[in-house]
Formats: sequence, structure tokens, C-alpha cells
Amino acid sequence: MSRFTQIRSLSLAVLATLAPVLAQADPRSKPELLPLEKGQRILFLGDSITHQGHWVNALELLTMTTRPELGLRFFNAGVGGDKVTHGLARLEKEVVASKPDVVTVLFGMNDAGYVADDARLLQTFEKDLDELVQRLKKETSARVVLLGPTFYDDQSSDPKKKRPWYNETLLKFQAATERVAEAYKVLFLGLNDPMRRVTDELRKKDPKATLSPDAVHPETAGGYAIAGAIAKELWKDPAPVELMLTPTADGGPDHVLRIPRIVFPIPPEARAVADLTKLDERLNNFVLRAVGVGGGKLAVIVDGKKIGAWQASELATGVRVGNLPEAPWCSRAQELWGLAEQRRKFIGKEIRAKVAAIKAIKDEKQRLEAYSKIHAQLEKPWARVHALEEEMGRLCAPFDVRVVIQPER
Repeated sequence: MSRFTQIRSLSLAVLATLAPVLAQADPRSKPELLPLEKGQRILFLGDSITHQGHWVNALELLTMTTRPELGLRFFNAGVGGDKVTHGLARLEKEVVASKPDVVTVLFGMNDAGYVADDARLLQTFEKDLDELVQRLKKETSARVVLLGPTFYDDQSSDPKKKRPWYNETLLKFQAATERVAEAYKVLFLGLNDPMRRVTDELRKKDPKATLSPDAVHPETAGGYAIAGAIAKELWKDPAPVELMLTPTADGGPDHVLRIPRIVFPIPPEARAVADLTKLDERLNNFVLRAVGVGGGKLAVIVDGKKIGAWQASELATGVRVGNLPEAPWCSRAQELWGLAEQRRKFIGKEIRAKVAAIKAIKDEKQRLEAYSKIHAQLEKPWARVHALEEEMGRLCAPFDVRVVIQPER
């Protein structure tokens, strides 16, 4: 079995027994299947699940906050309603022309036709996906990651969406995706099973819990489940951020600390998923240690705001500070989340929707010409996106804080 086929463990077993799995050997010791380099451009090709951007947004934020030094760039190339054949139609003008370093490919939900079983649809999907990967390998130098279809949640309240058999269909399309990945020796990760397992775990506490309220499209919580699962397989978890305080030269209470990064923001909608999959433990392990700074109970004040109070003995051992709202590495992360959501919604409405409209042009020559011109015509929307990205980059960059430790009053 090749290294690439072994990645199938994500689709078959990950999250099956969440706590024991996540408590095993330090994930930072494992090799990275998709090493990232400075300035790389990551492109996400897919249908409406990518177009809406919830999982794309979460994965972008995850890499931006855990690896700010890389300055990665991202491009959402999802279009609502797309099948692989539509991705092929805009491959040259929108994907190849972007000169990506990494391309993720997520299709299948629409290709399967929302029917129980259709061998012709499956055959067409596999043939088209084969052609798409072949062209990506030939026409770009990008690393390719094929993602198996996401989870169809039959628990929708809409009776028209009751398809208890559809995940069995999607698993066949996932198997076809894996066959193509194996044929071209590219990375493969199945998403259907991890989403289903997270959903099952959530429903132990809330029978109505769902990652995809409309049965098809993962929203914020689903996006975090997908991004966390992808990151767990492709990359090492970051090393803990250790913030060390020692007595100052003049014996005063003021300290200046360099904060290397901010935490990965976890909005309330994704909190249950984050707790279940231990995202804080994996990604937001910030530890504050202080020795020789006094005795008894001590208040820690960062940039004029009290972030907490602990016994001196606790501070000497180290206290976790990765989830304290008043801490600037957390407040900056919440600000980052707000900007990222602005960016996601803006891209979906002002850029991806405009690209999606081109699909309605019946004449193939005119359609291809429209794809080649569309982004030049969207100069103003792209300027807004770049402005948001500059603000986001500023928030993710290392920064200094002033820390005062004093007796708790």
C-alpha cells in the first residue's frame, strides 16, 4: 500500500474514538504530507461548498495564525452548482492562470445527481476527474490534494431533502476520487466520514445538531470540522507558545514580551466542534510562566488589561492563557475572525457569484472568453479583498506587549 493510499485513514477511522486518538503520540513528531513554504499560493477548486467558503475560511485562518511567517496567499475558485466538468471548463483561465502552488479539489455532491445509484454518473465523474488531475499535473507545478465528497445530512427539516441513501452514493464517488489520486500519486483525504462522525458525537448531547443545516452545505461549525481534519492529516500541530517572565534588571514589575503569533479564532458557532476535536489543545496551546516575580496570588496585566490572577506557584509551573478574551493574542484573533467573515461573504457575493454567472453563457467560445476577462473586470472588488487581507496579515504578525505582575487586590 502506498503512502498516498494510507491517508485514507482520515476517511475511515479518524474521530472514531476522539479522545483516545487525540491523546496519542505528539502530532508534532509526525512528518508533514504537504509541507508549506513562504509565499505559496493555495487555490481551492470546487462547487458551492467551496464557493460559500466556510471550510476554506477556517483552513485559511488556521494556516495564517499558526504559520504567520509564511505569508501564504489564498484563492477561492468554487462555483455553486459545479460538477467536475464545469471545473474543467474554467481550469485554464481561472486555475492554471493563477499559477498556484497547491490546489485542493472538492467535487462530487452535484456529480452524484442526488439519486440513489447511477453508474453512468459515477463513470463520468471519474473520467472527468482523471482528466482534471492529468491537466493539473501537466499544466501546473502545483501539489494536488483531492478531497472526497462531504457528508449529506439527511436530518434536514425539509421533507424534499430526505435521502437516507445518499451518503452511500457519495461514498462510491469518494472511492472513485481515491482511485484517481492513487493513479496520479497525489494526496487524497475523504471528508464524508469525519463529518459524519463529528455529527454523531454532537448529537449525543443535542439530537438536532448538524454541520449542514440545509443537508448539503457545511456552515461555520462544519467548516471548522473539515479544516481541523484536513490540518490534522497534512500538517504538524504547532509547538506551544511559551511566554516566560523573569525578574527585570531593575527589579520593577514591568516586562516586555514578544508574542510570536495569535491564537486560531474559534467563534461560538464552532465551539462545540472545537471542544470535541480539541482544536484549542492542538492549535492554541499558549502557556505563561513567571518565576521570581513575587509570592501569593498575583494579577497579570497585559497592555493595561487584567487577563487573570494565579498563585505564584501556578505561574512558576505555567498556566494556559490561550483562551482568555482580554489577552491581546485572543482579542486580535476575534478581530481577525470578523475581517475573515467580511472577506468570505464579500468574495462569495462580489467575485465568485460573478464567475458563476458565466456558466449560463451557452456559446463555448464566448464562455471561455468571459472566464479569461472576468477577474480584470473585478478590479475594485479585488482591491477591497486585498485591503482586508493586509489588515488580516497585520493582526497575525508578531507583536510586543507590556506585562505587569502585581499582588492581587
